Amino acid sequence: MEPAGALLAFGTLLLSIAALLGFVQEQHRHSPELFAQWRVVHAGGSAGGVQLVALSAVWQRFDQSGWWTAALPWALVIAAWAFFIGPLARATGHARLAQVINSLGPPDGPSVVRLKPDTTYVKKADLKVGPYIANREFTNRKSQIANHKSQMVTRVSR
Repeated sequence: MEPAGALLAFGTLLLSIAALLGFVQEQHRHSPELFAQWRVVHAGGSAGGVQLVALSAVWQRFDQSGWWTAALPWALVIAAWAFFIGPLARATGHARLAQVINSLGPPDGPSVVRLKPDTTYVKKADLKVGPYIANREFTNRKSQIANHKSQMVTRVSR
């Protein structure tokens, strides 16, 4: 199968499956955690499918000389499907499979992630908890911002 055809075929299949799984996401609207897990499955699969379809449209414009033109399309297909299957395994209750698939990526980077420039820092380990981050540093930072805002209001009103 030629690279552009493979990107189009696998991208269309991935996009179709991910779009249909949006209905599963809606069925779990009563549970915020399950809803969030299925949202990741739906959004990640849709994004990966769109990426593969878009790349298939422009693939012929790339330089076709070299070994990378044979390996790169398949690596992109595998990566897009891994970003879909990992969250899907977690959402369906196969935590071990999800852990194996998600561990295939690069090793963890810095231990602190900057959410907004010069404002909030959160430990990377706390981001793995899910959408409900309730750690001490984040809470302390929110209270510091609230205190600063109240001091500013006091200064202006004097």
